[in-house]
Parts: sequence; structure tokens; C-alpha cells
Amino acid sequence: MNIVFVTRSYTKKGGISRCVVELAEKFSQDHSIHVFTNCWDKDLIRANIIFHKIKAIFWPFFLKVFSFVWCGSRKLKTSSFDLVIGPLGDVSKADILVAHSCHRAWIEIKKKDPWERLKYWLNPLHHIVLFLEKNSLKKGHYKKIISISRLTKNDLGKYYQLPEEDITVIYNGVNTVEFTPENRNRYRPGLRQELGFSETDILLLFAANEFKRKGLRTLLEAVALPMQNAPVKLLIVGGDSPDRYTGLIRKLKIKEQTYFCGPRHDMNRFYAASDVFVLPTKLEPFGLVITEAMASGLPVITSRLAGAAELITDGETGLLLKDPENPGELQDKIFKLVRDAGYRDKMGANASAFIQNYSWDRIAGQYEKIFGGLTG
Repeated sequence: MNIVFVTRSYTKKGGISRCVVELAEKFSQDHSIHVFTNCWDKDLIRANIIFHKIKAIFWPFFLKVFSFVWCGSRKLKTSSFDLVIGPLGDVSKADILVAHSCHRAWIEIKKKDPWERLKYWLNPLHHIVLFLEKNSLKKGHYKKIISISRLTKNDLGKYYQLPEEDITVIYNGVNTVEFTPENRNRYRPGLRQELGFSETDILLLFAANEFKRKGLRTLLEAVALPMQNAPVKLLIVGGDSPDRYTGLIRKLKIKEQTYFCGPRHDMNRFYAASDVFVLPTKLEPFGLVITEAMASGLPVITSRLAGAAELITDGETGLLLKDPENPGELQDKIFKLVRDAGYRDKMGANASAFIQNYSWDRIAGQYEKIFGGLTG
């Protein structure tokens, strides 16, 4: 089959774009793959993947988003392919829409806060994204919707009254070759030495590009609570600014325990160097970092509001928070893992073994079944 993937960017540096890359590379083994995109990572160029440049207005960002969808739609109208696949919001019409989130659901949460509600009305990006989302979910604009979690499927049904049979849940996969417990021996000693950690330090890892939504404040407050002098250190990886947290860190007296590393593209090394992965997110449609950490053999603490939490058995393959804004609850779960190395190791091993069921090879096989129903 001639299959088109539509995505604003084709890179492994973002969650949605990484999913597109993983699927495109899997399907390129048996199909002819075309990628309609505004930009792509030259390191990801493959002989059997053809790239089509979709122009977009560079700035402001809301016009870049809108112009990409508009130009992509025009390009698709003049082309002929067997199957078009695109993330919800990146394409106007597609055979398969992949819903990585429901923007309307996130907006409804933000609007509960008066300041956030004001920012919503003043920011044209939200209005553009909501328009594109609603437009692509119209009858006749898709043949099938794949949701990356039950959480997102429920949101789509709630806010857009979509027929349940239109939506199939297929969880995002994880690269079980790149993220593996074997990385611990390969990277752990060197990276710990590079960052100035000792082998006796118990390292908590937080990775996100939106610190506020992903719950960094709650995590900082939890780390500041008593842990019986355990050598706990917090490593924070991500592209968000640490400036708004410096005052809080100083107030909590945890400056010596807290390390900001900025954005990194070698996350497999950071999982390998850490002991526990923590993401007390307020809302996360999925969370690739959660399954990557699990595949790396780390015990995970996250919120039940994360889509990937649907893959965690509480107490066996991870620990789930009822309230992601409760530092006391989070501290309790952290300390359970901090004080018992055997419990940490067992949970990490359980998580790694379980998440093998969600390798990209297996996820691609589930997509193939959808293809058969649409083209057979």
C-alpha cells in the first residue's frame, strides 16, 4: 500500500512526532511510505520513506499551525494514496485520525482557573486548535479514529458526541531496544559521575516540557518532606524554564538536592542513571516518558490522570496517585520505594517485563488490523 503520514514535524524529539516516526519506520518494511511534513530530521531519512515538504507560515505559531493544515489539505487533494494517517489537529481529513489528546478537554480544565480562562480568551492558538479539532471530527472527515488511551476516547465522546464504534483505543508503543534495563550497566556509572552523583544517592527523575501541568511544584514539596535522612536527589529534565521554581526551592531548603539539566535527547542514559521515575501530572493524554521509564526497568510514580497509567497495575508495575496535587501522598509513595531497594528493583523488573507487550512491532500489528478493515 501507498501510505501517507501527515505530521507538522518528523523527529524523535517530541511525543506525537516520535510516534509517527516509529510507525512510519515499521510500516516502511512492507509498504511505500510518504511523509507530509513541514520539517524533518535528516538523521531519519530512509531510502524507502519519501518526504513531501508542506509549507507553513513560520510566525506567529498559531498561523503556522493553521497554514500547515490548510496547505497539507490542498496537497492531499491533488495526490492519490491508499491510506492517509494523521494526528488529530494536524490534518483536516484523513482515513485514520490518531487522537493523541482532546484539546477541548484540556481547555475545560484550564477555564476553571480565572487567570487561565483569561489567557485562553486572549491566546488565538487555542481557538485555532479547537477549530481544527472540531473540523476534522466532522462526519465524513475520517473513516476511523485511533485514540491513544481510554481517557482520550472518553473525552472525545463527551465533548464531540462521537459514536463509540468510530473510536478504537490503541496505546502508544515504546522502543524496547532503545529503552532497556541493560542500559543501567552501560550508562549509569558514567552519567552519575558526569552529573556529580554518587552510587549511594537515590535519584528521582522528572522529565517534562511543561513543568506546571506535569506537577513539578508538588514533587518539590514532596521531596522537602521528611525522608529519614535518605540520600534523595531530584533530577529535572525538560525544556521549561526553572526560573519560576528557584524561589520555592530556596524556601523549601532543597537547593542541594535539586538539579535542572535542561532538555536532553539521550533520555535512555537518564533513565539508566536514575532509581525512580516520578510524574505527578494534572493531565497527560498518554506520557511516553512513563512507558520509556518502565521499559528501562524503573519503578514509576504517576497520576491516574495520565493515559499511560491505564497500563500500570498499582503496587505491582508502578504506583498511582489519587491526587497529583497532594505532596503528602506523593511523599508517602516515594518513601516506600526509597526505603526498600528490593521493592524498587522488583517493581522496575515487573514494569519492564510487562511493557514488552507494547513494543512498536506489536502496536504496528494492531494498526495493520485497522488498515484491513478500511481497505479490504
